[in-house]
Amino acid sequence: MKIGLDELVRYRNEWPELLEESWARVKRAYINKNSNACQLGYFTFIKRLRSLGILQYLVDGDQHGFFESCHQASLAFYRCNLQITYGMPHDPNLYSATNSRGFFDSLLTRGYEDSKPIAASMSYELRPQVDDPVHFGFVMFIITFLLDAPVAYERSLLALKEIEKEGFDSGIEIAICEALCNSDTKQFSDGLTKYLERRVIQIEENDNVKLGEQFIFVEALSLIRLARDVNIPVTIEHTLAPLDLQKDYPPVDSFAQGELPQLDPRMKDSSFWADWSTVESW
Repeated sequence: MKIGLDELVRYRNEWPELLEESWARVKRAYINKNSNACQLGYFTFIKRLRSLGILQYLVDGDQHGFFESCHQASLAFYRCNLQITYGMPHDPNLYSATNSRGFFDSLLTRGYEDSKPIAASMSYELRPQVDDPVHFGFVMFIITFLLDAPVAYERSLLALKEIEKEGFDSGIEIAICEALCNSDTKQFSDGLTKYLERRVIQIEENDNVKLGEQFIFVEALSLIRLARDVNIPVTIEHTLAPLDLQKDYPPVDSFAQGELPQLDPRMKDSSFWADWSTVESW
C-alpha cells in the first residue's frame, strides 16, 4: 500500500476519531457482556494505537507521542490478557500469542523488567490452522526468555530448529534467539538486519500491511531494546528502524498512565463471567 505525505496527514487528522470509535466498541462489549466482541475490540484498539503512534512520529515528528501510543497499546493488551486469565470466555482463534502487537509495544516502551507481567499474562495456545508456526515459536521464545525460564526458552529454540527441518524458514528467528542466549552482538545485528530486510520484501508483496507499519517496524525496534536491556550493545541502521527511535527511551513514569491497570477484583471470581456470551455482536 503506497501512501504519500498528503494521505498521511489526512489519516493523522482522522485517526483520533477512529481510536475513540474502537474504544467505544470495547465499552459496548462490556455493557453487552460479550467476550468475543470485547477481544475483537481490544485487538482493533491496539492496532490503531500503534498506527496513531507511527503517524504522530511521521507527520508531527513527535517521538514521545510515538512511544506514548505504543505504551497505551501495551496496557490495552495486558488488560485483555488479564481478563482472559481471570476467566473471561476465550476463543484462542481471536486472541493468542501471535496477536502480539501489544507485547512488542511493551518491550519497546516498558523494557525487559517491566514487561514481565505482560508476558506472564499471555495466552500460549497455538492455533494450528491459523498461526504461522515460526512467528508463534519466536514469540514463545521471547516470552520465556523474558520470564527467565531457560528450560522453556531452550525448548522454544529447539522447536524453531525442528520446524526449519520441516521446510519452514525460521533461520532468522533462530539466529536472533541464539544471539540473545549467547549475548552475541554480531550474530544479533546480522540476524536483525536480515529480519528487517525480509520485512521490506513482505511489505512490497503485501497490500494489507497495517497503516504506518510499512514505514516503521516496531517489532525490530522492540528487539533492539530487548537486546540492549540484556547487555547486547546494538544499533541497526535501517529505514524501518529510525535511529532517533533507538536513542532515548522515555521513562515509564513520563507516560499518561505509567502503572499497569488494576482490574475490578470481582473479575477474579468465575461467577463474574458466568453470563458473558461468546456470540459475536457489535
